[in-house]
Amino acid sequence: MVYDPVTAAFALGLCLGLLLALLWRSYCVPPATQAEGRTARTSPRAARGELKMVMLVRTDLGMQKGKIAAQCGHAVLGAYHVAQSSGNPWLQLWEQSGAMKIALKVSSEEELRDFEVRASKREVSCYLVRDAGHTQVAPHSRTVLALGPAPAEQLEAIGCQELKLL
Repeated sequence: MVYDPVTAAFALGLCLGLLLALLWRSYCVPPATQAEGRTARTSPRAARGELKMVMLVRTDLGMQKGKIAAQCGHAVLGAYHVAQSSGNPWLQLWEQSGAMKIALKVSSEEELRDFEVRASKREVSCYLVRDAGHTQVAPHSRTVLALGPAPAEQLEAIGCQELKLL
């Protein structure tokens, strides 16, 4: 048999690639995506990746798209810090499952505050953004409420499923 260095290099690369793929799957793929990777405290829906963070955006303020994006960014970062410091049991699994986020509309400050009260009663972590008032809205305006990360069923129990997408 004639030794072909190109064929040998290809075979070696293929074997190393397969080995790395197996190692990657066993060490880096989150348990929620593996067949029996659920822990005792995760529900079946949460184990399928149905953890999310919901941002409730006030539409009565007339914020432009860029302003809404900035306020949602503040909300996500704030909610993440709250979840981290309060020991939110869903935070790590939420990150591993893709960190799903969704933006929904609320029509007033009262509605925003009502969702904040509902979240607190159900022990869902939340963060309320108050704007500095340098650009489009009045100082200290409550603009966005971020809820979670939490299982979809907890967010539905608060009433998020009744809101429209932004």
